[in-house]
Amino acid sequence: MKAAGSRDTQWRKVAMLAWAVEPEMVPHADETQALYVARLLQDFEYRVGAREHKPGPQVRQCTMAEWAPKHEPAASIDGATAIGSVLL
Repeated sequence: MKAAGSRDTQWRKVAMLAWAVEPEMVPHADETQALYVARLLQDFEYRVGAREHKPGPQVRQCTMAEWAPKHEPAASIDGATAIGSVLL
């Protein structure tokens, strides 16, 4: 019996072997299978001339919950710390 999650990493191994001659097409460490398939489609579009630029790795974007604690809210023009405080 295979270990849980082995199928999740198997696609990455297959892709690495398939793209051995083109290292820029090997999946990025943070690239999910769905994002990698999207990049393959974009690469195909690039190769047939339907896309102007060759796509790079498609890494997951951070969510607002992950992003918000790292960034302070921008001050408004009058120095208030949030838009809601200006409206009150």
